[in-house]
Amino acid sequence: MAADDMFYRLFFLLEKRKLCYHFSMSDGAKHNVDYLIIGGGIAGTTAAETIRNKDDSGTIAIVSKEPHVLYSRVLLPKYVEGALSRAQVFLRTVEDYNKRNISLYLEEEATVLDLKRNEVRTRRGTLFFYKQLLIAAGGHAKPWRVEGSETVPITRFQTINDADALYSKLSEKHKQEVVLVGGGFIALELINALVPRGVSMIHCLISEKRYWQDYMDTEGSVLLETHLERKGVIFHHNELATRVRQDEKGTITVFTGRNTSYAADVLAVGVGLDREVETFRDIGMEVNRGIITNEFLETTTEHIWAAGDVAENYHPVFEQHLLTGNWNNAFLQGRIVGLNMAASHMKTGHRHAFTYVPLYAIDVLGMHIAFLGDVSGAIQHTNRTYISRFQEGAWYERFGMEDGKLVSAVFINKFKDKRVIELLIKEQRDCVSYIPYLSDPSVTLADYIT
Repeated sequence: MAADDMFYRLFFLLEKRKLCYHFSMSDGAKHNVDYLIIGGGIAGTTAAETIRNKDDSGTIAIVSKEPHVLYSRVLLPKYVEGALSRAQVFLRTVEDYNKRNISLYLEEEATVLDLKRNEVRTRRGTLFFYKQLLIAAGGHAKPWRVEGSETVPITRFQTINDADALYSKLSEKHKQEVVLVGGGFIALELINALVPRGVSMIHCLISEKRYWQDYMDTEGSVLLETHLERKGVIFHHNELATRVRQDEKGTITVFTGRNTSYAADVLAVGVGLDREVETFRDIGMEVNRGIITNEFLETTTEHIWAAGDVAENYHPVFEQHLLTGNWNNAFLQGRIVGLNMAASHMKTGHRHAFTYVPLYAIDVLGMHIAFLGDVSGAIQHTNRTYISRFQEGAWYERFGMEDGKLVSAVFINKFKDKRVIELLIKEQRDCVSYIPYLSDPSVTLADYIT
C-alpha cells in the first residue's frame, strides 16, 4: 500500500472517530432548535427523517440516552443466533444523520421538561429550546426482583448491550442450559436466539396455567407449546420464581413458590416493558400508562407530540386510546407524527390521523404468529366475545368481537386471512352475518368476505 494511501485512510479513520466522539459528548451549551426529538429509536429517527423530507431548512435535534445510533431491536435474535453480524443490526451511521442535517446527541438523557419555557434539560446539563417537541423515549425492561436477584447475573433482551452480553455468554465452549422467566413476545424472541445456538435445555417458567392464556384459548396455547417443546423448550406452568442464587462454579439456581428449583448456566428474564413516562408526569400534560395523545399524536399540550412505545394514542377506528408497543407501530407513528410536526411548524394546515390497525408478527422457529387490532387481555374486555377456529396441530385463529364488530385477531400459521380481517376491523363493518364463516375451519375467508 502506498504511503499516501495509508495516510489518507488513517486520516479518514481519525476524523470518523472524532466525529463520533463529538456526537456522543455534551458540550453543556444551549441549543435553539425548531424540532427537538427525545429518543433516537425507530419512532424518533423516522420522525426526524420525515420532517427533513418536508422541511429542508428547519433545525432538527435528536436527544438519545443510548450510546448507539439507530439499530434494529427486531434483528437482535438473528445477531445472537449468529445469522447476522453485529454491524448488520445497525440501521444508520453518524454520517447518515450528518447528510440529512440532523443533530444527534447520544448518551444525553432528558430529565427536565419546562412546558412554559419550551425547554428540555438533560442529565448532563445541556439545555434545548424547542418550537416543536416529540417525546419518543421508548421504554426499558420491566424490573424483576426476587430474593438474591441483586447478586446474580440476569440476561435481559431489550438493548444491543443485552444482546452483546448474551452472545458472549453463549460463545463459551460448553453446552448451556437456560432458565427463562416469562411468557410473552420477549420470551419468544429469546427462544429464537437461544435454540439455534445449540442451547441444550430451556426451562420456561410461566406464572399462568398456559402460554398466553389471556390472548388465546387452550387450542392455541397447545399448538404453540407443542411446537416449541419439539425444539427443546420445557414449559413449567403456574411457576413463580421467588429466590435465585449462584454457586462458586457459576451455576444459577431458581427457586419457585411450589418448592421446586431449576439449575442453569444462564438466567434470562422477559417479563415486559416499562414506558419512559415518569419524567413527563405531573408537569402539565396528561399521562396515564403512556402519554395521552389525540389521533394526530399531539399531546394535551400544544406543539408537543408523542410516538412509539410511550404514546397512548386515541385511535379513531376503535374510538378509544391504545397503548401499542412494537417496532412496526413505532415506525408508522414516527412517519405520521413527522408529517404533522412539519405541517404545524410550517403552518401548512394539513394533518394526518394515525389510523393503522396495530399489527405484531413474529416467526418463532418456523411458526408464524400475528396479533392484529386491539389484542388486549380478555380480562380487560368483559363485553368482548371470541370466536376460534383451528386445525389441530396445524393452525389456529381467534377473533374478538364487540357489538357485532371485529376488533382483534390472533393468527398462528394462517397469515393469509390477515388481509380480509384487517379490512373488516378498519372499516368497523357489522360482522354478525360473517360469524358462520369465522367459525368454520373449512372456509377460506376471502372466498366469502370481500
